[in-house]
Amino acid sequence: MKRTAKKWPRKCSTKFCRGRTWKHYHHSTCPKCTSRAEKERAPLKVAFRKLRFRAKERGHEFTLTFAEYEKFAIETGYDKLKGKHSHSLSIHRKDETKGYHSDNIAAVSLSLNSKLAFSSIPDYLLAEYEDEMKRRREEFANGGGQTQITV
Repeated sequence: MKRTAKKWPRKCSTKFCRGRTWKHYHHSTCPKCTSRAEKERAPLKVAFRKLRFRAKERGHEFTLTFAEYEKFAIETGYDKLKGKHSHSLSIHRKDETKGYHSDNIAAVSLSLNSKLAFSSIPDYLLAEYEDEMKRRREEFANGGGQTQITV
């Protein structure tokens, strides 16, 4: 009788994790621990892939390259201030009819992006807001601590 290798789940090798991984998965960690490790290693790449996936999912054109995204994120402070709170930064498409292109994106707070989605805000107000965001990013970069961005 021929013996075959076990194909049922193995334990994840991460300490205190109770997740399982399959023999054909080729990783010693479960998918959740693998994605967490990747997010720690290269957070910008993970955020870029997530943005591209969501854009394609919603049917928006996406021509932004990773180099353009990385430059945008560092210049605007998006890499440090993105998150899930109302004062966190979000990527806004200036022209809703166009997709994600290097000349069509801006970093705005989540609360403003939500307001922009449901109403039309004049361009001069958006320009004033972008100036205020630039001032606060510079203040943050100069050691002014964490500032709360309100709209």
